[in-house]
Amino acid sequence: MSEPGPGVRAARGKSGERIAAVYLEGCGYRIVDLNRRVGRLEVDLVAEEARELVIVEVRLRSREDHGTPEETVDFRKRARLRTAGRRIWEEYGREGLTLRFDLVAIHMDRQGLRLRHHRGFLDPEGPGTE
Repeated sequence: MSEPGPGVRAARGKSGERIAAVYLEGCGYRIVDLNRRVGRLEVDLVAEEARELVIVEVRLRSREDHGTPEETVDFRKRARLRTAGRRIWEEYGREGLTLRFDLVAIHMDRQGLRLRHHRGFLDPEGPGTE
């Protein structure tokens, strides 16, 4: 089976981000930003929950023969997320607002949609690419 082109992948990514945003809002999160650019870096969703600024990475897959959605967040992606998340958090500059990284993994196929939400999947103090 051939790989979809960049336009198809982008459309799938946007639909995954919309699914994740609706899910998170239903869990009480307030979505602050979608597809937030920080220089050359991009964060899928920025949200607030209680006193936390939450940087959300969304991964949508229709097949898992190349790994689960969780397995596709490699070391470089984690470092870029930390860097972008820290910069966004610094821009907010709110007293008492902590930083957290969540992952929303979505598997969508003919059988339906399965969503897994991993709160705090990434340590904000880990290595970045400053």
